[in-house]
Amino acid sequence: MSQGNGLGDNMTMAGGDGGNGGRGGMVYTPMVKMMQMSFYWGKEATVLFCSWPGEDLGMYVLCLLFIFFLAAIQEILHLTMNGKLVAARTVWESAGQAVAHGLRMVMAYLVMLAVMSFNGGVFIAAVIGHAFGFFIVKARAAAAGNRIPANNSTAGSDKP
Repeated sequence: MSQGNGLGDNMTMAGGDGGNGGRGGMVYTPMVKMMQMSFYWGKEATVLFCSWPGEDLGMYVLCLLFIFFLAAIQEILHLTMNGKLVAARTVWESAGQAVAHGLRMVMAYLVMLAVMSFNGGVFIAAVIGHAFGFFIVKARAAAAGNRIPANNSTAGSDKP
């Protein structure tokens, strides 16, 4: 028979002789699942939600992809918003910036909580996701900086 103390601890009641060698009475033993506190490798992980991704390899790969893209999007938002936090002209612009900042914070905390699962694959997916997001922003900035506008071209003109 399972009982709870209202605080989330599962307690079991021993059957038969009361669990204490025939002396009668009840003995309660806690059934607490300990959380991993050091890095480990394997697909058996709990990330963000209870029983997710579980023990299925496909769900574990989906979890890694989710963390990768979450970290990449968070990094892209972080780098693109850094230079654009100028004084808003209207209340609606301020509200939009606040919502974007809030979404970025939600993503950052979700990535942090996922890494706190101490699963090596999740950690690597988060780091590579952040690096990929950084690369995307910097590559786009470099491509934009290397473009020559068509109206500034001096080819074929008689001007020195």
